[in-house]
Amino acid sequence: MNMRFNSKDEILETIHFIGLKTILLYLVMWILMFAVFLYEGDFILVLFLVVNLILFIAALVIHSPRLGEVRW
Repeated sequence: MNMRFNSKDEILETIHFIGLKTILLYLVMWILMFAVFLYEGDFILVLFLVVNLILFIAALVIHSPRLGEVRW
């Protein structure tokens, strides 16, 4: 994939867009794992849920709500 950027803003916008996709992916994984936990009752899934929730919160913190602004 050949992506050419004309400005720093386009690069930050792309990073932010990828970050939003990542946040949605974490949210979907958390919901699916919670559903499996309710169905199976495995306690080990609680560990995965906690780790996934931490990653989800980290993704929210890294990517600010303002478009194009990324905090590190």
